[in-house]
Amino acid sequence: MRIFTFQKNISEKPKYFPADFSMDQLFLLANICFTQRPEKSDAIFIHAREGGESIRKAAELYEAQYDPLIIINGLGEYKDYIGRERWLRHLREKGIPEHALLTIKPATNTKLEAEAVVTVAREHGWSIIMVIAQPYHTVRSWLTFIDQVKKQKSELKVIMQPPSFFSWHETVLGSQAELLVPRWQVVYEEAKRISRYQDSRELAVFDDAIEYHKKFFS
Repeated sequence: MRIFTFQKNISEKPKYFPADFSMDQLFLLANICFTQRPEKSDAIFIHAREGGESIRKAAELYEAQYDPLIIINGLGEYKDYIGRERWLRHLREKGIPEHALLTIKPATNTKLEAEAVVTVAREHGWSIIMVIAQPYHTVRSWLTFIDQVKKQKSELKVIMQPPSFFSWHETVLGSQAELLVPRWQVVYEEAKRISRYQDSRELAVFDDAIEYHKKFFS
């Protein structure tokens, strides 16, 4: 299956490339997300469906006293999502105490998760959270959180933290369990999702993301 092709006109976008983003803009956003440093935060949210890497990253940040709370989706088993109880069990096995665990209301997609987390942050008066997302999901996750921060008129700083160790060649299910492929190929699927969700106004546009970065990370 051929994923990448060379183009005669470099300004021309691939068939599934996000209409509102150029290739250099997405490349910049990916680098911005992957170079955000951990900070003392009010909580950390595991924005993932799979991967012991995410559990390890959350435990590492908690043990380093970056945050007093670890938040997970309150959803039970759903498609390829392992479910609230298994996430909680894995975190307890890593030594995370009960008082440091918090679940949001059940959410079945990225937008609903971000919406619920920003709502909880606003209700608790939080100013900073960190979000652990798989690398292929990091840009879409961050853009979705920025969109929710704006829509909810919040002043929340969202810091992305991908897992410390990650195998790009492991076969996994893509978003919504729609495709079983190596992780590197999920990046291609994510580009299509970014395009689709831009059309439905569920993601921050590029200029908003850059302004958000200037405001909170300068």
